[in-house]
Amino acid sequence: SALACLDDNCRLLAFPSSLFFEGERLVNHTIATISVIDRDTCEFRCYLEHSCVSINFNVQPKEPETENCELNNSTSQEHEKDLIKAANYVYHGTNVRI
Repeated sequence: SALACLDDNCRLLAFPSSLFFEGERLVNHTIATISVIDRDTCEFRCYLEHSCVSINFNVQPKEPETENCELNNSTSQEHEKDLIKAANYVYHGTNVRI
């Protein structure tokens, strides 16, 4: 877990293994799509984006340098129906404490 702060508003963000799903992706809640080197970097970028609470990561993009990291402003717990099967993706949600 990590403490992320923006203008004195802090939150403790953790990516627990219980909220990690291979072959799934949360749709309809993406706030940014970026290119990163690996899933750890995608999670780190989520820490930096104050409204991010989960990620989708494309483990096998069609092209190198493809935008493979999606930052989401919601979680599968909040929107279970938006968690869909998606080959080549992993979804990782967070536990957030403010």
